[in-house]
Amino acid sequence: MLESTRIKKLTAKYEKKFASSPTHTFTSPGRIELLGNHTDHNNGLVLVSSVNLNIIALVGKNDTNKVVCYSSGFKKVEVSLKNLKLKESEYEYLDFLS
Repeated sequence: MLESTRIKKLTAKYEKKFASSPTHTFTSPGRIELLGNHTDHNNGLVLVSSVNLNIIALVGKNDTNKVVCYSSGFKKVEVSLKNLKLKESEYEYLDFLS
């Protein structure tokens, strides 16, 4: 199915569920790791290939102070935005900012 057709169908579902239009549309290409899954995080070698699938996300603002994710085949996920303080154990992941 063409990507534009998939986006149109997903937009119709979004508008029906939320009674508004999404403010942004994002896509991410699909890939498969044929060899070395997760070793790339440790500077190892990985054999990766693209696939003819992608992920499409439609987003819009809500007034709940939560990020709410709906996905075909998965349960709804909610993440509160009330406590966004970094944990000291997570500082090592911010090296790219310096």
